[in-house]
Amino acid sequence: MTLSMPLSKRAVIAGPLCWATVLRRRRKQRLKRIVAIYLYITQTTPRRQFQARVWMVWAERVASLTARQFVARYRLDLGGFDYLLAEINRDGALWQYRANVKDQIRPELLLSMFLRWAAGGSYLDICDLHGVAESTFYAHLWHTARCIDDAFQFPLVEMINHCADGDVELAAAEFDTKSGGTFRGCIGCIDGLQVKIEAPVYQAARYFCRKGFYALNAQMACDSHRRIIWCSTLCCGSTHDSAALNLSELGRILADDSHPIQAMFYWLAGDDAYKGPANNTCSLLTPYDCAGDEAEKKKQDDFNAWLSICRINIECAFGMLVWRWGILHRCLNHPRHVEHSTLLVHVLAKLHNIACDRKIPVSNTTWPCKMDSYRGRVPGRGGGDLVGRDWAEWRIPNKYFDPQDTNRGRPGTRQPLRDELADRLKFASLGRPKRSQYVGYERDPRPASD
Repeated sequence: MTLSMPLSKRAVIAGPLCWATVLRRRRKQRLKRIVAIYLYITQTTPRRQFQARVWMVWAERVASLTARQFVARYRLDLGGFDYLLAEINRDGALWQYRANVKDQIRPELLLSMFLRWAAGGSYLDICDLHGVAESTFYAHLWHTARCIDDAFQFPLVEMINHCADGDVELAAAEFDTKSGGTFRGCIGCIDGLQVKIEAPVYQAARYFCRKGFYALNAQMACDSHRRIIWCSTLCCGSTHDSAALNLSELGRILADDSHPIQAMFYWLAGDDAYKGPANNTCSLLTPYDCAGDEAEKKKQDDFNAWLSICRINIECAFGMLVWRWGILHRCLNHPRHVEHSTLLVHVLAKLHNIACDRKIPVSNTTWPCKMDSYRGRVPGRGGGDLVGRDWAEWRIPNKYFDPQDTNRGRPGTRQPLRDELADRLKFASLGRPKRSQYVGYERDPRPASD
């Protein structure tokens, strides 16, 4: 009825209605102010005044802890703490984040807060212990992590690029001792670790891995001392290990036929997930499928056993890394900033290397329990846009891994170095090693098959 009226009549009716709405809103705002003033006047408890925070004195903190208690709380001994502080605080790097602030927190307190948080401590307890506000804690947390990441580097790529300098020979000699020099040439072990994270805000489906949780695909390699010598967190959880390796800098080096490492007798040990990249390079070896006659199966099985002895170091390194740093016992809760999770994985790996160099045993922490609840929708297990979609529709397309490749990993077809090592083990009568209580690994008493 109003639309059929002339414009002048509609303006006459709408004008008072608008003013009535404005007056009604003003009355509500005036009433709220009156109630607030009344409550402020009649309150019985006085308002808490501002209290200046007292920072923790680091010397008193160190004096109050024994050596064992210090390691249990910071996962490093006092010498390792001082070494780490000296490396990351060169030229006052920890103070450059807020250089215009007159009173700044001491560098040892910044490192103490980060190590306690990485060890699994709650930010509330850390703030109360160090006498800082929550905003101050998070403001300095990631700056400290970046300083640690910039101060240390993973040596594997540099070692392979300068393979003629002798560092590769030293790395291989540490693995050679377990086989008496017969099973030689291994410079490291490679595998992938699924790091649990909360469902990211953007493209969460790509981070959902085959194990049933949201994760980052962290590709790592270690040496014989279980120190992590290479790490790549470029890919999300749904990416296959072979694709994650090919997309990294190390994967491009291994796939380059003109690289000097291809002509040398040095290689990395990987599991069955890397059979695709291993068929295109001589510097990555994977297990046999154990096909053929009995003699051939025995030779391949012996090779797989010795390769497993080398590759077990990366599995132990993953266990030590997760056990030592309690922040990995739960999901990394940075849904809006996944780059914080990737930075944290790199930093924890470098701190793990410092603990290994200092020969610090893994702390007796509680083993992480299985988490049954995750933030966000789970594909195929609840509501949401992902329900009803096929796995191949929402996972990352993998052009580097072909599941239809029937020649993948067949013995003697694309990994000649693997066949040569298997023949050496057979010639030296080094069968599947047996664990002995007194002499460690001993030779297989069975004679080698002709």
